This record gives sequence, C-alpha cells and structure tokens, in this order.
Amino acid sequence: METDAPAELIKLDLTDVLNKETKITVDEIASNSQIIPLETNEHILIKQINKILLEHDQFFILHDNLCSVFNLNGQFIRRIGTNGQGPGEYTQITDLFIDDKGQIIFFDSASHQLFFHQSDGSFYSLFQNS
Repeated sequence: METDAPAELIKLDLTDVLNKETKITVDEIASNSQIIPLETNEHILIKQINKILLEHDQFFILHDNLCSVFNLNGQFIRRIGTNGQGPGEYTQITDLFIDDKGQIIFFDSASHQLFFHQSDGSFYSLFQNS
C-alpha cells in the first residue's frame, strides 16, 4: 500500500550523551575478544572481507565476491554458490543474509536477484526483482 503522507519525524536529544566523557580501556575490549585465525590454503585465500555472520556455530564470510563457511576454530568447511553467468550462478554478491529457517540468501547487485541456498549450501531458488 502506497501513501503520500509524510513520515513522522522523530527527534532525539543526544546533548547529555555527547557532553559526557566516556573512557574504555584496551583491557575492557580485549577481555571480551577472541582472535580466530582462518584457514588459508591454495583453495581458500581471502583478500578482503565484506561481511561476517555467525550462525549455528559457523562463520559465513562474504569476501572477494565469494561466500565461505568456517567453523568456530577457523577451519574452512565449504564455499557456497558459484560465480558465473549460468543458471543459479551469481555475478556480484553485495550482501549476505541468513533467515530464521537457516536459508542462506545472496543479493546480486549486478543482476538485482536474490539467490537462495539450503543450509547445506546447495542452490535451490532465485528471485528476480522486476
């Protein structure tokens, strides 16, 4: 349903927040952090990470126009999807989502399509925005 009514304007007064000085020590940050080195080899090299999702004890990492899955120890599990021009193949992944059913969804900005994959990574559906 489309409406021409103007959106309600919400005003937030952040004066008190901005005027207070808050200090966070490195110890506070580091005590809640864990470094997990990701496996790399001739089949999995990462140049630039665009997004990381943690779902079902796995890291889904969108990088270099690819989506790779790692376990909590950083070991490579599998790659999801295929880059190309064929059926079920994407051109340019610009975002990654995982829904409440565990479906892995890619947004391809070049084709304006959504690619749906099963939780095991297998492709099963495509949505074309027209």
